[in-house]
Amino acid sequence: MAWKEVLPTDTLVFYADILGFSRAVTDSDPAIGEKVLEAAESVLGNKQTFDNHPHIFRCGLSDSIFIAYEDLPSSVRGASSIMRQMGRKRILLRGALAEGSLILRPPIFAQESSQFRWPKEPRADRIFPGNLMGRPIVEAVRLAERLKGPRLSLSSDLALKFEALHQNIFAEVCAPTEVEDVWEILWPVEIGGDAIERGREVILWLYEAMELLATSLTYTRMGKPHFMGEDIRFRQPVQASANPHRALSTWKELITEMTDFLEYVARSTSQDARSHLREYFLLTLRAVDRTSKRDPHTWPGLLTWTPAFWEEIACLLDETPGLPREFAATVRMIQQQIHQRLAARKA
Repeated sequence: MAWKEVLPTDTLVFYADILGFSRAVTDSDPAIGEKVLEAAESVLGNKQTFDNHPHIFRCGLSDSIFIAYEDLPSSVRGASSIMRQMGRKRILLRGALAEGSLILRPPIFAQESSQFRWPKEPRADRIFPGNLMGRPIVEAVRLAERLKGPRLSLSSDLALKFEALHQNIFAEVCAPTEVEDVWEILWPVEIGGDAIERGREVILWLYEAMELLATSLTYTRMGKPHFMGEDIRFRQPVQASANPHRALSTWKELITEMTDFLEYVARSTSQDARSHLREYFLLTLRAVDRTSKRDPHTWPGLLTWTPAFWEEIACLLDETPGLPREFAATVRMIQQQIHQRLAARKA
């Protein structure tokens, strides 16, 4: 009888795929797809990526990954960390979390399956080379496809369980979405840690998303592409942070650790690519909104960023033709919420 292992019904599965990968591999330059995977491998092939986030196993096929966790907090922290690390390589993932029993089976080819064993202990590398079966696999893939952009989805049922069991973490990072019965994890928000640093981190993500969106729309100033990283008003608050070395190092990663892949996506005339980048920008803006609401200690940092923050968003909305009205209205609504909160705190 072929080997198999059945995992418990409360197993959490994180599924993700790379946005724009299909377009990249069918492009006239086939090297783009390879560069995408090479950049992804530099994160997912690095054991340190997983050291701080215990998991049961991980496996991958083409641009898709599946990682199983034993509990909700581990899955939320692990999945968010991976999406942040890939984002710093300018590789955007679309992912989802789902819960349920999994069946692990040998590879499908008989010659391999007859002798296949995957011992429970030790699992030092945690890489599973066989086949996966189970409801959470199907549910996670379907959930991920229901939202546009680099979002981390979960069902409303799982969100309710998350709130009941881990209310503090839930309040930090979980939010309803525009799609019925689908919630999301605001993955740019790092759970726990220093509140001031966390506030600055989400601002970095906001500027990164804004830069990509602006580039994709051929947003220019004085006839030249405008890149946020070259804006001295933006760099000064980073350099003045409580931990300037770490903050500046993080920003340098966002500027210098670029793959050809997302620059290709940003330059693309594809409506789908621009839609993904708009959702990326809204996600980071919601993360800033959540952080400003949850963390009183981030206010000094957020107040420091305010002038450049408002001006850049205004420029993006007012000087860029072709942005959907609904998108602009949503941005202004979130902006107004943050602005009112900041003004009340400053007063």
